[in-house]
Amino acid sequence: MKDSYVPRSITDLYTEKITWNESHEPLFFILNPEVPAWAFINSDSMDILNLCDGHNSIENIADSISKKHGISKTDSTTIVKQFLERLVRNRVLSKHAKETKPENVFSCLALEITKRCNLRCRHCYLSAGEPYQKELTLEEIQALFNAAKNAGAQSTSIGGGEPLLRDDFFAVIDSAVSCGLMVSIGTNGTLIDQDISQKLAEYQLKIQISLDGATAKTHDKLRGKGAFAQAVKGLDILLSQGLGKDIVIAFTSTKLNLEEIPDIIQFGMERGIPVIQFPPLAFSGRAKANWGELKLSSEETIEFWNIVSEKAAELKGRMDLLADCFSMNISRSGVKSRCTIGTQIRVDPAGNVFPCQCFHNGRKYSLGNIRKSNFEEIVSGQKLMNIKQECFERINLIEACRQCPWRNFCGSGCMGSAYEATGTSLRPNACEARKQWIQGLFKIEVDKIMSTCAE
Repeated sequence: MKDSYVPRSITDLYTEKITWNESHEPLFFILNPEVPAWAFINSDSMDILNLCDGHNSIENIADSISKKHGISKTDSTTIVKQFLERLVRNRVLSKHAKETKPENVFSCLALEITKRCNLRCRHCYLSAGEPYQKELTLEEIQALFNAAKNAGAQSTSIGGGEPLLRDDFFAVIDSAVSCGLMVSIGTNGTLIDQDISQKLAEYQLKIQISLDGATAKTHDKLRGKGAFAQAVKGLDILLSQGLGKDIVIAFTSTKLNLEEIPDIIQFGMERGIPVIQFPPLAFSGRAKANWGELKLSSEETIEFWNIVSEKAAELKGRMDLLADCFSMNISRSGVKSRCTIGTQIRVDPAGNVFPCQCFHNGRKYSLGNIRKSNFEEIVSGQKLMNIKQECFERINLIEACRQCPWRNFCGSGCMGSAYEATGTSLRPNACEARKQWIQGLFKIEVDKIMSTCAE
C-alpha cells in the first residue's frame, strides 16, 4: 500500500461502541452494510479510521498517530499500513469494483403430482384432500420432465398431496429417472408398506418423510388420529430395506410442536437419519385458516433457531439440520444473503407454474400453465427474470430494509412468504426475529473476544 494512497472510509459505515468494564478499553464494531463486511477494532484503530476522510494520505495519518501516541514515524507508518490493509482485504474500508451477481439458474423441478391425500393436515399449504378435477396426466408429466431436462434441470422433487395415491406413481418415477433426473419424493409415510418399500429400494432416490411431532399426541394433533403410528411404521419399513442414508425427516415448526424439536432430532439420531429439515409454515391453504394457532411468534422463532443451531453444532458430521436461520451467515465476509428463487420451479397438480415453492396462489407471481405455455419458454421468459430481479432488489425498495445495517445478512426474508402473508412483496418477512437473530450472532462474537481477553 503506497504512502500516496488516500484512504476513504465508507460514508454509511455502521459503528457501535462496546463498553466492557473499567479494566478493559472499549471495542468498536464496524460494519460496511453494503458488502456486508465487519470487524472489531480497538480505540487506537478507531483513531486511524476516523482520519480516513479522503483527504489524509497514509503519511499524514501516520504522522498524526505518531504524535498522538508518542511513537516513531516508522512504527506508526507500519501500524497504519497493516491496519488499512486488513480493512481493505476484508472489504470493510473501501468498496471494490461493482459486484458481479451470480445468476439464479434453474436446476430443479418441484412437481406436485396430485392434490389427493389421505390426511387433512391443519398446516397444509395446498389444502390437500380431494384431487383437482383435471390433474396432470402421466403423458403430460413425462413431457414436463423432458422439457425440464432440456431447460437445465438436474433433479426433481415429487410430492403432493400424497404422491403414493396415484396409481401410476412408479411410472412417474420411471419417467423422471429415464430423463436422467435425480429424484426425491415427499410423502406423509402412512402408505408405505413392504411392497412399496421394496419398489422404492430399486431406485436411487431421496425419500422425505413428514413428521411434525416426536409423539403421537403432537403429530396426530396436526395430521390426524393414527397418522404418527402409520408414519413411523412406514419409516421403519424403509430402514429395514437399508434406505436410512436416503431418508430425510421434514418437521414444520409450529406453536403446537416447538417443544418437541430436541425429541425429533433424538428420534432421527436413534434411527440413523442423516438429515432433518425444518420447512417454514406457509400462509396458504389450511395453514392460513389456522394461522393464529400455528404461527410462531418472534420470540418462539428465536427459541426454535437457537435449539436447531445448538444441535447442529453438537451433531456436526453426524446429522445435518436445515433451517432458515442458517441462511443468515455473518462469517462469510463480502457474501450477501441471496434468495434461490428461480433455481427450483414449482408446478402444481393442475400444471400451474410458480417461481419457487414459496409461491402457491394468485396471478401476480404465476408463470403460466404448462398446458398453455411451453415450459422451456417459461423458464427462460421475461416474467421470471423480472420476478427474480424484484426479489434481489427488495432490500433497496423496502424502507425499513434500506435503513437496516443487517440488510445484506438478511436479504429481507422470503419474498413469497411476505407476499402471501401481507399481499405485497415490499415488506420484510419475519423482520423482528431475523434482526434479533443476526444481532445475537454478533453478540456471540463479542463474547468470544471478551472471553479471550479475560484469560
